[in-house]
Amino acid sequence: MFSVKKTVTQVSIMKKLSKACVYLIDAIKDENKVLESGNLSLLEVACEKKVKYLQEFSDSQEELSNFMDHGKIDQSDPILLELKKVFLEIDKVNKRNEILLRANIEATNRIIEFYKEAQKNKVTKNYGYNSQGNIIVSKDLEKVMPSISLNNKI
Repeated sequence: MFSVKKTVTQVSIMKKLSKACVYLIDAIKDENKVLESGNLSLLEVACEKKVKYLQEFSDSQEELSNFMDHGKIDQSDPILLELKKVFLEIDKVNKRNEILLRANIEATNRIIEFYKEAQKNKVTKNYGYNSQGNIIVSKDLEKVMPSISLNNKI
């Protein structure tokens, strides 16, 4: 058998990069939909898809970089204009993705703070101090707050 050596051309590299970009755009749009909907149970699948296409995009960029090191890019190739449009689209959806990710992180942090404050208020309400500075005695007080002395003072 004989082997066929595949010739790497500018067109083949650009098409591969363009295809990777389109898939990446779709993946980011899918992640944006999940973030907008608030259905975070679907986020893992969307993120995995995005990571997969980010890797393909990165591989294509590396292949282009290697080609540029050994050859000259034909600036008149019409695929470069198409690629430029695709890069602008990636930039657009990526900016939206960044906004949505930040908003979800901020919302999550607020929920955590609300939860912590609610738990703190619950403990204070259940095991609060009276006007003499004594802790109100509860049946399970020793289990919850073992540092309380026998006369209910800290």
